[in-house]
Amino acid sequence: MNRVREAETKWRTRNVSDTGGHTGEAVPALHQSTQTMRPWDAVSNDTLAIQALLRRNGYRSEIFAEHIDPSLRDRVRSIDQLSDRAYAEDAVLVHVCVHAPRVMRALEAHEGELHLRFHSNTPPEWFKGISYGLELSARKGWEEMARLSHRCVSAIADSAHNEREVRSVGMADVVVVPILLAPADDPPTWTGGGGYAISVGRIAPNKRVDFLLRTVAAYQQLHDPEFGLVLVGSDRGLERYSAACRELEQELGVRNVRWVGSVEEAEKLRLLAAADAYLCASDHEGFCVPIVESFRLGLPVVARATSAVTDTCGSALAVDTADPALLANVLRVVVGDADLRARLVATQDREAARFDPERVGEQVLSWARAHVMLP
Repeated sequence: MNRVREAETKWRTRNVSDTGGHTGEAVPALHQSTQTMRPWDAVSNDTLAIQALLRRNGYRSEIFAEHIDPSLRDRVRSIDQLSDRAYAEDAVLVHVCVHAPRVMRALEAHEGELHLRFHSNTPPEWFKGISYGLELSARKGWEEMARLSHRCVSAIADSAHNEREVRSVGMADVVVVPILLAPADDPPTWTGGGGYAISVGRIAPNKRVDFLLRTVAAYQQLHDPEFGLVLVGSDRGLERYSAACRELEQELGVRNVRWVGSVEEAEKLRLLAAADAYLCASDHEGFCVPIVESFRLGLPVVARATSAVTDTCGSALAVDTADPALLANVLRVVVGDADLRARLVATQDREAARFDPERVGEQVLSWARAHVMLP
């Protein structure tokens, strides 16, 4: 009997009150593990949404993490609890995105089947000369990924880009299922008119904040000297890169740049709704949640066609360019041409349907029923 079939036939008999069952019922178990659980984090939100989906559909499902925000302690268990006999033979979906040695130790000691949920790991080269700690962490993250590939029965990648990376370490049973991204509660309506482009994400070299600054500098020189840029995201651990970007801002003479740092979800959505466009210049993304959020709001997106950005955009606008001036000219057309912008937003609406929670939820359940539940 192969490992997938073994996983399919592993049922447990125990108290399952969190799924609506009772003592004596035989139900499947699918837990999740990750390094960090915190509010407004894409991987954390995916993990929580999958847990809620699994529980609604009769699974016992816990989340095990190393670092847990206090606001989530009622929904997340310590990774050390994975060794409890109650979970010893249960299947675990392992969320991989960063180096996590303590989580790896718990997983390597786990007796049950492991399955991979791959969210990407930034190539270490992006941190070279900026943060030795992050460079080393990224390198070790890839080593852990290779080790997991020998233990995991199957994998779910959240983009075609990530699927290729999973297959590159030898895994064959791989499907693509986007991040399970629930809609925001009472989201604002996009109005635009703020006179700025916006980008959301940590101030990191792979996000190419330097390219964003050069793009807006070109926009100001060619089209509108008052047009601004709002950058939402933390530079924690990457202060050297952040400082270099601020020096570049001064060198280029870019006006009206707002570095707002980390903000709560409602404020982020407010800033998105008032922006004239979402601007993405990343060279490496495993998935790009802010693009999906922009699609849902009706905010036009101008993005570079790189890594998983193209997967997220689909048939929406993604420009294959390494020239900030070209991207600035595309941005100008989107901001200034109402008819073209309306067509772009209509295309984005169609692409947003790929990330509908009900549709993605069915994909998750289809995978789960094939791997951790009897046919």
